[in-house]
Amino acid sequence: MTTSSRVPSRPDSGFAYRTDQFQQIVEDSLTLARALGASDAGAEVSEGVGLSVSVRKGELENVERNRDKSLGVSVYLGQRRGNASTSDFSPAALKQTVQAAYDIARFTAEDPAAGLPDAADLATPAEVARDLDLFHPWDLTAEQAAALAAWAAGQGLEIRLERADPAPAGEAQARLWRYACLERQARQLGCGHVLTGHTASDRAETMLFNLARGSDRRGLTTPRASRSLGAEPGAPRLVRPLLAFSRADTARICRDLGLPVWLDPGNADPRFARNRIRAEVLPVLEALHPGAGRRISALAERWGEELEAEEELLALALEVLSQPVEGPAVAALA
Repeated sequence: MTTSSRVPSRPDSGFAYRTDQFQQIVEDSLTLARALGASDAGAEVSEGVGLSVSVRKGELENVERNRDKSLGVSVYLGQRRGNASTSDFSPAALKQTVQAAYDIARFTAEDPAAGLPDAADLATPAEVARDLDLFHPWDLTAEQAAALAAWAAGQGLEIRLERADPAPAGEAQARLWRYACLERQARQLGCGHVLTGHTASDRAETMLFNLARGSDRRGLTTPRASRSLGAEPGAPRLVRPLLAFSRADTARICRDLGLPVWLDPGNADPRFARNRIRAEVLPVLEALHPGAGRRISALAERWGEELEAEEELLALALEVLSQPVEGPAVAALA
């Protein structure tokens, strides 16, 4: 028997169910499957919460909140498998769902590949209890979402939302997923450039982070002012036009221009090393040497330019060395 659940254990998550409640629902489902005579069974339970805001002609049109939950049960009778699902977590619904999966398995043809993973491939209790830290909600209220939608509509901008499913396993994977989404959208819209709002403060934090954990010279030059989003020629380019400005500069510009700002609460979470550099390290450097963040960013830019120049020279040298040598030159060398 195996279990699976996807729900954060934090009480402030906005979800109606706790992890222990989901675990009990799964255990109850597996117990019912055993009682029916299943040789194996698996259950997966999940809950989702969302907010949708639409604006038409500058006026708020609709605000919708949605809450979804689901239980999926797989029952095995040898090599025969039956699946059933429900959004009702009541005891009667659980019993009915497990019975339905069992009945489907009874009348399903055998499948040599059907079955649960081997015990050696399943997560251990310690691994199951580990918090993978995949839940990072944006605490955006309905009022903030309406204001953002209205502002974007007033600027003639379209807001596009995408959700990673399954969730990336870490910050690096999440970053790759975001850039893949940007590249796909750029290609669909026929855009040659994608702009992001990275600042000199962001690059200084990245340089300090990579320097502290160990990095080659290339790692100390990121993020660059421009790079390709794809490997092939003609791919959209990612451009960061604000790297000359600090975060304080961009905040002041937004304030002077009356641009709305929405802060990501995840950037203040001290569990992440980059956030601690932002909140604890850079302020000390700025207090000791005002403008430190901008100078660190400028140094990363210079190193990046030097690295690009060296790589261009190396490519030219390799091109020359790869050319065939004519006979007289060989004789002279001999």
